[in-house]
Amino acid sequence: MATVFLSVLNAMSHITLSRALVWLGFLYVLKRAMFYLNMPTIDDTSPKTETQLKALKRKNHLERIRTALFYVPFVPGAAILEPFVFSAFIVIMNIKGIAEYIQIMAPVSEKAKAIEKQKLRRDYTLTWSDRFLQLVALILGLVALVGRYDLYCVATFFCVTSILTFHMLLARQGRTVVNRDALVRLALNVFGFMWIPWNSSHVLLPLLSSYRYAGGLIAVMLWTSWLGDGAAFYIGSRYGRHKAFPNVSPNKSWEGIAATTFFSVVLCLFFKWCQLHGGVFESFAFPPIATVHYVAVGLIIAATDIIRDVCESSVKRLGHGKDSGTFLACPGGLLDRFHSFSLRAPGT
Repeated sequence: MATVFLSVLNAMSHITLSRALVWLGFLYVLKRAMFYLNMPTIDDTSPKTETQLKALKRKNHLERIRTALFYVPFVPGAAILEPFVFSAFIVIMNIKGIAEYIQIMAPVSEKAKAIEKQKLRRDYTLTWSDRFLQLVALILGLVALVGRYDLYCVATFFCVTSILTFHMLLARQGRTVVNRDALVRLALNVFGFMWIPWNSSHVLLPLLSSYRYAGGLIAVMLWTSWLGDGAAFYIGSRYGRHKAFPNVSPNKSWEGIAATTFFSVVLCLFFKWCQLHGGVFESFAFPPIATVHYVAVGLIIAATDIIRDVCESSVKRLGHGKDSGTFLACPGGLLDRFHSFSLRAPGT
């Protein structure tokens, strides 16, 4: 693993080629965001043989690897080499992530549930209020690009107020029935706004500011987050015996939590080693902070991972969904893979 990671770092040190690859990767993501139909999937409860289960597990494993081979170098590389590409990517992920959240939390009739079980996915058309929530997420992301936290706080207040005002106008015009369901829907929209675009847009605040090591810090957070999650998944699925949250996230085990904590700290120490030795690693601009701070970052990432996983599992369980979307060619959806660092961004 360390050899592969060092190879990726060395490849990315060729700045000109890496920037070209970053732009090509962004064009691929932009094309997929514009033309790919992203829908939540429903858990397949039909009985399967042991051979079918092994084939499904092998397929999911290959999909995880294929997705990681593209996004693990692309997203942190964009943060380091092309801040504009990374910023645009985060804004796109916020808009698509909000759509996933809306679709999986949408109220579904019993008849629609029966159809979903046959298709194993949810067909939901976004309403005007849903589109407005996406617009608010876009506005907040654009304000975050300014790099001023005071403006970000003002924009947050404006966005939340706009969501409340929009729902009141819908009720005033008779487009929404004022009842308990409408209030729950409003609360879910505000929660989705704070959980997805507000949290993840924090990574944009220092990116275009005068802080030199913003890209390196974001790369540390992303690589530690994803590789730690991968360690938790594989070690937890193989050796996990003690369930941590059986009623919310049945696959989350204490062994997996220990694995993500250990690997998060080790990875952060590895980045500190890279920062100290310079050379090819100077182009990555890892922050020159004390070792204890790198350890603290690793612990923060591990702790927020537990909170994020339980929160996301609760959302998917409430929405009776398996994956929040199919935008990525691997299980989980954007809420799992890219908004997994939503709580880590402000914390880190």
